[in-house]
Amino acid sequence: MDIFVNLLVYAAFAGFASLLAKLSYEHIQETQESSNRWDIFLIGFVAFLTIIAAFRSNVGYDHVGYARIFALGRANFSGKEPLWNNYVYWAYRHNIHWIVSMGLCAFLQIYFITKSTMKYRWVLVFLPIVLFGGRYWLDMMNAVRQMIVACVFLWATKYIQNKNFIFYLIFLFIASKIHQSAWLLLPFFFIPSNLSIQKHRWILIGILLLCVIVGQSPNFTRFGEQVRFIIQATNYDEYEEGLVLYLNGQGDEKLSFGLSMLSYLLVAVLIVLYGPKMRKRYGKSILLYDLWYNFAYFYACMYFLVCNLGHYYIRPVQYFELFQMVMATLVLFTAYTDYKHEILSWIRYYLICAIMILNTAWGVIKDTKVPIETTTYKMLFVSEKNKDLLDNIL
Repeated sequence: MDIFVNLLVYAAFAGFASLLAKLSYEHIQETQESSNRWDIFLIGFVAFLTIIAAFRSNVGYDHVGYARIFALGRANFSGKEPLWNNYVYWAYRHNIHWIVSMGLCAFLQIYFITKSTMKYRWVLVFLPIVLFGGRYWLDMMNAVRQMIVACVFLWATKYIQNKNFIFYLIFLFIASKIHQSAWLLLPFFFIPSNLSIQKHRWILIGILLLCVIVGQSPNFTRFGEQVRFIIQATNYDEYEEGLVLYLNGQGDEKLSFGLSMLSYLLVAVLIVLYGPKMRKRYGKSILLYDLWYNFAYFYACMYFLVCNLGHYYIRPVQYFELFQMVMATLVLFTAYTDYKHEILSWIRYYLICAIMILNTAWGVIKDTKVPIETTTYKMLFVSEKNKDLLDNIL
């Protein structure tokens, strides 16, 4: 029963957010307003996703750590990431509750995802299903600072498309004051924005599978363990304790080839298989399609290549995770528009739906009976599970 309720919570979140996006889409269709215009339903979409993130209780393994940072005002004025540290200090000095501070972080994430895709309201209608089902939301609740930068990066790719180096450099400069590893994104400005690789889908699948095989190789894993300088280069050493706890606990499934890893692979394969069809349909309407597709494919290959080296290596790759989320949403939308009242069409569509939600569903099933876990949704002041969280924070 507990498993069903926990699954139902995420299904309800996705369903309500999708409803708000659908109402927003219908609104601009009826009023003929610009798709760049914010309406009450789209504002509600962002507000709803912000609120459930702000009032979460130990959802995301970094949640307690970030809550403590805000509750105790643990700002680091060593010169690194001053924008983040001054925000922490400002919130603490003005007695702003850590729930509100965490809520603002979630707002920035959701705002920039919405801002990046609001021109395509039909994408937003299906995006919550992938957002919650594919564990992307949980990852956003984990690496909070980095995922803020990742969300802004999704929006800032327009500067790569337009080859506006000055504005892209400004984005990186500001982002690096939140998480200094943002400078790792600098070389990607020089990637051709109109490079179309979708038609070579069997080659792409071959490269992807090669990355899976190499990533599972013990020799490659041992090599990765010796190259730990990336920790100092990207500032992830500050989170070593939390990451070790994660890797020794609920993260083990992600690092072995279980259902979670299988879901990652199947989503990546679906994106490649649907690539030519999606480009034909959306390549002209979504101006950033080629760039987003290429980044999504890059994420899939790099994730499988480094996943067994630990989260020190996965974290930099996560800057490209949201591009996969958008492409997976397009796959789901394409399958929906292709849906016909035929048995094969029905099976194909619902099989894709099952693949899109498998990751979170398996995580919930696996962790529901675990005394202290960070996967199932728990609300502060309501949930009995982890009821001493507030005391632990303060």
